[in-house]
Amino acid sequence: MEWYNKSADDALREQNTDAARGLAPSGARSRLERFGENVWTQKQNAGVAGIVLAQLSDLPGLLSLVSMVLALATRQYAAAVLFLIAAAARIVPGVLQDLQASRAAELLENITPAAAKVLRDGRAETLPSREIVPGDIVLLEAGDIVPADLRLLEAFSLQIDESVITGSRAAVYKDAGAVLPGPAPVSDRVNMAYAGSAVLYGRGRGVVVATGAKTELGMVACELHTADAAESGGALRGVGQGIGLACVAGWIVLLILGIARREMGDVMRQMTAFASAVLPAGMAVVATLSLMEGTKRLSKRGAQLKRLNAAVMLGAANVICADKTGTLTKNEMTATMLWTGGRLTAVDGEGYAPAGGFYTPGGEKLDPLSRRDLVMSLTAAALCSNAALEETSINTWAAVGNPTEAALVALAAKAGIDKAVLDRTFPRIAEIPFQPERGMMTTIHHGRHFPVAYSKGAPDVILARCTEIDYGGRREPMTPALKQKILSINRVMSEQSLRVLAVAYREFTSAPQADAPEELENRLIFLGLIGMMDPARPDSAEAVARCRRAGIRTIMVTGESRGTAVAVAKSVGILGADGDDAVLTGEEIAEMSDGTMRAMVKNTKVFARVTAEHKQRILDALHRNGDVVAMTGDGVSDVPLLRSADIGIAKGKTGTEIARSAADLVIEDDKFSTIVSAIGEGRVLYENIRRVAKLLLGACTAAAVTGLIAALCGMAVPFPIAAALLCGLILFSLPAAVIGRQSGEKDAMKRPPRTPGCASLNWAALIEIAAQAVIQAGCCIIMLFAASKLCPIGVDTEAYRMTAVFTVFVISTLLCALSARYVRTPMWETGNLGDFLQLVITVVFGILVHVLVVCAPALRNLFGMTELGGTGFLLVFGLSVLALALTEAFKLVLLPAIRAAFPALERGPKALPRAQRARKRPADAEGAVSGSDPTQEDEEIDVAGPVSEEKESGGVKTGEIPEETAAPEIDDVEDVPAPDYGEAVPEETDAPDMPEAGEELQEIRELEPDGEDHKE
Repeated sequence: MEWYNKSADDALREQNTDAARGLAPSGARSRLERFGENVWTQKQNAGVAGIVLAQLSDLPGLLSLVSMVLALATRQYAAAVLFLIAAAARIVPGVLQDLQASRAAELLENITPAAAKVLRDGRAETLPSREIVPGDIVLLEAGDIVPADLRLLEAFSLQIDESVITGSRAAVYKDAGAVLPGPAPVSDRVNMAYAGSAVLYGRGRGVVVATGAKTELGMVACELHTADAAESGGALRGVGQGIGLACVAGWIVLLILGIARREMGDVMRQMTAFASAVLPAGMAVVATLSLMEGTKRLSKRGAQLKRLNAAVMLGAANVICADKTGTLTKNEMTATMLWTGGRLTAVDGEGYAPAGGFYTPGGEKLDPLSRRDLVMSLTAAALCSNAALEETSINTWAAVGNPTEAALVALAAKAGIDKAVLDRTFPRIAEIPFQPERGMMTTIHHGRHFPVAYSKGAPDVILARCTEIDYGGRREPMTPALKQKILSINRVMSEQSLRVLAVAYREFTSAPQADAPEELENRLIFLGLIGMMDPARPDSAEAVARCRRAGIRTIMVTGESRGTAVAVAKSVGILGADGDDAVLTGEEIAEMSDGTMRAMVKNTKVFARVTAEHKQRILDALHRNGDVVAMTGDGVSDVPLLRSADIGIAKGKTGTEIARSAADLVIEDDKFSTIVSAIGEGRVLYENIRRVAKLLLGACTAAAVTGLIAALCGMAVPFPIAAALLCGLILFSLPAAVIGRQSGEKDAMKRPPRTPGCASLNWAALIEIAAQAVIQAGCCIIMLFAASKLCPIGVDTEAYRMTAVFTVFVISTLLCALSARYVRTPMWETGNLGDFLQLVITVVFGILVHVLVVCAPALRNLFGMTELGGTGFLLVFGLSVLALALTEAFKLVLLPAIRAAFPALERGPKALPRAQRARKRPADAEGAVSGSDPTQEDEEIDVAGPVSEEKESGGVKTGEIPEETAAPEIDDVEDVPAPDYGEAVPEETDAPDMPEAGEELQEIRELEPDGEDHKE
């Protein structure tokens, strides 16, 4: 049993404390020793030095540092500096990302207040929050931050903002007297106050029931520290490790040869030269530049990338778990349909703008002020609410308060009924706030002659308390048959993805004396039904269709009811017309075993009424099935999910700062279509980086083969150290950077994502790399043996051989960049002309720079090279062009044939199975977050405004009706229609006939009460 399932007295008894005096100082000290300080366990901060050391697990970066040491040992200081730059290029981006990843935990640690007001031995004291212990009585006032989890003992108009936990910015009205009967999400726990939440209005007191890591916020913090972050997804990390191992193997061979030949003096120099050509010095730089370019393109689409490597994972995503509210929908409740006076009325307009028209089902526009039933219903809806509308810019309106109530205020404004004027005309006397177990809200106002109560809530709840129905001034008894027909109308409206509220009223002949809701909220007079919806974004359906074409599953994960979730999912194309069987609720998830869950997530498209625990189980099941998951989140309870998802996506407009810090991607406009666009950019970026990898890895492999063959043949490794490093960092990086930032192919989102769990480079790509390496190495080896015959008399043969072989290696690599631009298309296809021209210019520039170095005496002496001569250059260019021609021929002729014969080559070598590396939640109970709602769907929680001379009694805030002042007459206020609840004059017809309904509303028309039913 949770604390919200217990009464306030039970909570005090279990905590062994006194509500009026609190704890004694000695008892508080004892509890502090027992329970510890009110802080959650902090993860030891490794600091920048620790993060740098962790990044040294990147083998090429580590080997670059080792090569730097070798260069220093052989007094090659310029080479040592270049090796240091190459190492920094690989390590620094990872360090920056790790520092960014720790920011979410730091933000979380700063949420709780430094001090709080607590009762100690009958005196109110302000104590440091860390000294608060279970059993303390905490006093809350407007502006306070709740220091620990509290079971509320008193709540006087207490409103708390729990968005830091739930993500929902609607204020929650607290009721200390409520006792919830069973499990409930955080947003429904009206008798609790949670650490980190903010007191907006009113005052109260509560007994501390959890501190530190035991609080809802503390459990999230602990889980954030212990949950494994998703793999970074660096496209080239595994590839880099492979080339690093190849470098180590080459070093071992060189060491063995040096020992065997007893030539240890030159071994370190040869090892340094070998590493300078083999280690992909520029690959990390190019990958980072490409990622930064992809980040810029994402930013233009409204997506902010928080971690660069996440862009690569975006291209591999095959599942998107998206929230409904604000992502697939607008997060703007809009009233679109009314059933009042026995007639159906449609309303247009968007969002909270007070502009729109009222129409009959046949499409005829009507004047709502001419319909008494509409005026009465809209007045009731506007008065029984605490929200308001705010014009944030010209013709742009936002809700102030509960979104559902704001939709009712906007609906009334569309008819010309101003809530502010209504509030002045009919001042509020008292309020019975909304409570989940009651399912309704009531406000009591000064009427024209007598006090009037207005109620709104769930249709079944309101109908159960109604004894009459009002048809625009004419009342009829509420018969059982009529109730059933109204409930049928409610059902049909709900199936059209509408959230339906009923409105009713009751007149009093004198000031109400009772203070219990059950006494005031009965004998109501039913007015009508109001259907509201959070409409789907116009671009959501097309975005879902794009996902389907791209082989990506779209899954809706929401806290809304099953019916609402199904309706929205069908409207955006996630579910088909008969897709109700692809839906699971949180209750069903809770009863499933892990094995059953894994099987169910393969076909389930909608998860409704889920909590954080359910959402975690969904993510774990998808991971164990091998899926790459992009998941949205916006509250603190979503932070561990955002960290453990392959791509954590936070909302930029409505999410919390903590969620945005923990996420990999922030969608600035909250739109699902922006997520899909980001995935498209991720695919383009991944393909570009993979092309860069094939080009540079092919060159590195060719250099390794050439160097080892030279060493085995008793020759020096034919690579000038400084020149090789500069080529890797600059000359090769220029064309590679152009390839890495080129615009995407048009069919990027018409192909399925790469196979989950596979290595970054598939078998086809590895074969292409091997082919390029063999071709380039073959040309270099030809020059290796031909150089001794071409070397002019008087020129150092070893220097000439090194210069010739290295020049073949450099120019052939630059020319192969032209072939690497496309995977299946000939290199002479220009495609995007700008990209093509940039690539040609960088290739030509690189060749000219290298030729200048070889030809200019000062430069070639600086890098330890010698003159080649005309014959040497002729053979160099001949072999380089041959390497390009053979590489292109292999790509266009042999590789397609190999792909056709072996289709499995496109899937690539299997990486470590995801089931073995699946993210796991901490086994201890403290790491679990219980009962929080990750989706933050708007609940029907109403916010009470201040009431003059209010007093608490039985949950009803009452005030006295001034005897000397009569309620203002409606005639005193211009342009405000007021319902007259005196002797109403019925319309000429017994009950208005419903106009001809449109096709989509025909079912409601068939369920409409007729005149006979009215008279039963």
